[in-house]
Amino acid sequence: LSGCTGMTAIDFGPLSGVTDIQSNFLSGCTGLRSIDFGWLSKAIEIEAQFLFRCTALTSIDFSGLRGVKIINAYFLSGCTALAHVEFTGLSGVAVLPQGFLSGCTSLTSIDFRALVGATTIESEFCSGCRALSAINFRGLSGVTTLGSEFLLGCTGLTSIDFSGLGAIPRIPPGFLNDCTSLTAF
Repeated sequence: LSGCTGMTAIDFGPLSGVTDIQSNFLSGCTGLRSIDFGWLSKAIEIEAQFLFRCTALTSIDFSGLRGVKIINAYFLSGCTALAHVEFTGLSGVAVLPQGFLSGCTSLTSIDFRALVGATTIESEFCSGCRALSAINFRGLSGVTTLGSEFLLGCTGLTSIDFSGLGAIPRIPPGFLNDCTSLTAF
């Protein structure tokens, strides 16, 4: 379904037995505004670029992904209309992949509290999220590894609360590069 630019909504209800979704499944579906993952309740792995460059996507509900253990790179990268992400449903995901939210230029808030199983967040996780003004890492107490350039180019970022990252032994290279508005952390 990659590149289905006219599709605005999708209902995969009858496909409730799917356990694996291949790369680029809905990438470039520039008319898609929302997605409900209830149909993927048996999925264990989602391959790279699942919703890559779905530029009209404004909301996402992860609650149907409770069985997912692996999500691959650039899952929501380039979803320029997405304003808020909360990870309810992804508590079993240990590794948040490279570029998961990179280039989501309208993203203003991220709620990490549901990511209780996360141990690693890979590089460029939310790089280029220019509208993100504050970030709070509560909920990430099990994370021991952060990838490089995590917040690269988040030019609207003014404050960071690191209180949830107590298990991090080091801040990676380029973690806050080009965060030109940062005033407090």
